[in-house]
Amino acid sequence: MEPMKATTEVGHSFGFEQIPTSVESFKNSHSLLTLYLSDNLLKSSVVFHWFFNFTTNLQSFSLYNNLIEGPIPYEFRKVMNSLEALSLGKNKLKGEIPTSLGNICTLKILYLETRLIRQRKWANQNGDDGSVGVAKGCPNLLELMLIGVNPTKVSLEMLASNCQNLERLALCGSDSVDDPEISCITAKCVTLKKLCIKSCPVLD
Repeated sequence: MEPMKATTEVGHSFGFEQIPTSVESFKNSHSLLTLYLSDNLLKSSVVFHWFFNFTTNLQSFSLYNNLIEGPIPYEFRKVMNSLEALSLGKNKLKGEIPTSLGNICTLKILYLETRLIRQRKWANQNGDDGSVGVAKGCPNLLELMLIGVNPTKVSLEMLASNCQNLERLALCGSDSVDDPEISCITAKCVTLKKLCIKSCPVLD
């Protein structure tokens, strides 16, 4: 008989400001599949480094709606060999999205929201490395939500080419999403069932 898989959910009305001891005890659990730390008061990006020590087969991880500040560490993907759903929305994350997220090849759902991403335009000569990395390395994506991120036509074309099962796409608050990018999406993302464009400089 297959062993029972454990799922733990921490969040909503608990209002934790740091990782609770009850969650710490799951660090070495290979049966843990889902960990929700959403809707708390977590502030420090140290939570990412705490997560680096996980040795589980985690499939779903959410830090949605906390107060986490700073960049997403490049090393974040090191323990993500089985992760299928990652939600980092509704925080105070800053800076660029690390290309290392593209190494989580099992991802099916990705929700990212950053602030002050415009410190370096993704459309400049350096390219939009973060979104390109996700498009290249996560071919199983079904749902992608980017808020405050500036993907270009290049990365969107790669997304359409490599993520051929993409069904839901949301681009919100993106300075770089204009008419050419929308035309690219509508022409090449043929499997899309839901498209949300909000607060972008689209004219047509």
